Amino acid sequence: MTSNSTPKSTAVKPQYHHFIPRFILRNYANLTAPAPAPNSVPRSRARRGGGRRGRGYHQQQQNTRDGMLKLLNLQTMELEEQPLSKAFGLRDMYRDFDRSNPDQHRIEQKLSALESKAGTILANAQKAFTSGKDSVQMLRGERDTLRKFLFIMMYRNKMFYGRYNHQSADDYKADDRVKMLAYMKEKGFEKPIDVWFANLEAILDLHMDAEQNWAMKIMEKAYPDDAAWFFKNMQMYFMTFCTPKDPKDEFLLTENVYGIFEGCSTDEGWTDHHLFAPVSSRLMIVLRSNILPSGFEDDSEESRKRMLADIVALYGPAHGKSMLEDLPVERATNNYSKIVNRKPVLLPTKIRRENHKFYFRFFGVDTSHVQKINIVMIEEAFNTSIMLYKEPEGFKRALEAYLLTDLPGFKRLADISNHGSLNYNPNSEEITIKKERVAYIKGLEKIARELGSTAKIQHCTFPRTMLPPEMRDSIRMHQRIEKLGGSEETLMKDLNQAYLVMRMASIIDIAIRRQSPEYQKEVRGLRRDFFCSLPLRTVWYFLKHSPMRKRGDGDISKGLAQGPEDVIVDSLQAFHLASAARIMYYASSVDNYRKHNPDFGLVGRAVELNQDGFVRISQQRQIVFDMSPGSIRDCGILLVELYAKECYSSISETLASIDFDPLTKAVLSEEQKVELATRRNVRCQFKTILTSILPQHKLEALETVVFDLVYPSEF
Repeated sequence: MTSNSTPKSTAVKPQYHHFIPRFILRNYANLTAPAPAPNSVPRSRARRGGGRRGRGYHQQQQNTRDGMLKLLNLQTMELEEQPLSKAFGLRDMYRDFDRSNPDQHRIEQKLSALESKAGTILANAQKAFTSGKDSVQMLRGERDTLRKFLFIMMYRNKMFYGRYNHQSADDYKADDRVKMLAYMKEKGFEKPIDVWFANLEAILDLHMDAEQNWAMKIMEKAYPDDAAWFFKNMQMYFMTFCTPKDPKDEFLLTENVYGIFEGCSTDEGWTDHHLFAPVSSRLMIVLRSNILPSGFEDDSEESRKRMLADIVALYGPAHGKSMLEDLPVERATNNYSKIVNRKPVLLPTKIRRENHKFYFRFFGVDTSHVQKINIVMIEEAFNTSIMLYKEPEGFKRALEAYLLTDLPGFKRLADISNHGSLNYNPNSEEITIKKERVAYIKGLEKIARELGSTAKIQHCTFPRTMLPPEMRDSIRMHQRIEKLGGSEETLMKDLNQAYLVMRMASIIDIAIRRQSPEYQKEVRGLRRDFFCSLPLRTVWYFLKHSPMRKRGDGDISKGLAQGPEDVIVDSLQAFHLASAARIMYYASSVDNYRKHNPDFGLVGRAVELNQDGFVRISQQRQIVFDMSPGSIRDCGILLVELYAKECYSSISETLASIDFDPLTKAVLSEEQKVELATRRNVRCQFKTILTSILPQHKLEALETVVFDLVYPSEF
């Protein structure tokens, strides 16, 4: 007998895999039914047989069950609503396409099993929280399951999928490429994606036994670096629950939130102080590093403080400290110890480890801490697709906090590496990255306005890698850039201009090196005048990166972050802006020249009237007058100029009565004597003249620059 039936296809069907589980997304969802889809059929009509229920109707029913999500589409910078079932996922993300393996969706199934266990634990926490309890209880096994889930949430995300999703080892470009390729060869893996699948499976299959034998097992079964990372995540942080005190505040949810951290980082490595795992808009799990205060003390307290001090020393005080160090959280208490004088003491009653219970408090945190966490999420959401929120008011508050924050390291305008000076290609993709970041930050400002905010972008951070290493951790340097009018719109232009100025200076020096000294002096004078006419920011960048920069100990880099040009910027309010570049240029040039030529001039020596003595006198005259931009009467500081003009006029009339030392009388002209005496008089009154404009420490620094470098008052 023949059959007309067609055999069923055994092909594996594609699936939509969520990298953030539905049970978390539902906590952000709006469960109000949306408007009917255009091709849906009314319920009464369907019952009468008036038409079939179309796909739109069934999709609407699904959306009604799951809810709709309010989100910001970061690609279009538009506020949207999206069905929960279609958000935070990719098609076949965890599917093993190896045809020899009939269970291609096994990893997704194992993920679902872990999600089910973690979902139950978090549902209990959410229930305890919403019912007004101050804590939630967990058995050790439940805590370890939740901690495993939190690591998997970090490891399963789009970033790692992108890192490993290659069909050839040649396409793996991560920083551990050499080690990864050796591991693949040793274990027989052909594709990087197979390593990721194997690691996921090893962690998902791992039994988190109370005796902690799992620590050795995972090292045997997973890629060593990732296994060590899993161990660190489980053992080097303690878990806490945080909730906003202000009912109008909320925690956002971004695509990569489970894979980001608050901490310090450089090209060589990073230190993560806090990891984040949103449960809902009102409840956040924070994993806090063991080196930060935990509310209790133990035998490792001194070691903890020492490690924290080392981190601050490594990254600098501006970037080494955690901005959430004062987060008001504590370790969970338990049923096998008690706290005595802030130290845990074991109870005499022995309780089996599997029966250990932990009590996690819900710590209320103020707006500043809530928004610092949101700021981290918003900063790191650049180059992702969507950002989720619960209520428009809470989202507006988070965006305002981000736009207005002056915390160092945020609102970065570029991710630029592999150069610490201006020697880069201004036409490279780095400019594109910068423009995308600017567009991202401005897009957030636009959305904040749509939500009713009047906040505008402030305190953008210039990429630290664009400055010399010793400048990167200096908040003061970033403040100077802003004071000079620098912004995301001018940064690349200023750097490019400074680079071109450096090139021009070098080309001119090469072109005139065979010419007469007189010709060289004339050309360099014209070049100097041109440079001084450039925008102040460009001049400052040029002087900071000048190849002539040198410090007294011969090390070009030491002290680069603080030069006379910085003193001028710090005192800018005292200057005519049109004159500041000229004074800045002369101050830096003289400083550089004298550092390169420490024996030039008298330099405090007693003068002998011989050939060497006459040479040094001539050199000192060059320092005091020829290297100066002219008279102190034209110093660019209005109040000082007025006083200097009065002094000059008075001294000119009484010059004969002024008692100069014999050397000054013998070698200086009448005009030079008047100028020198004027400078000395002005210096005596300098701080008094400007006391209402500049604070004392800035006055002292400016006095040194003006009268030791630009207008020397001693001969």
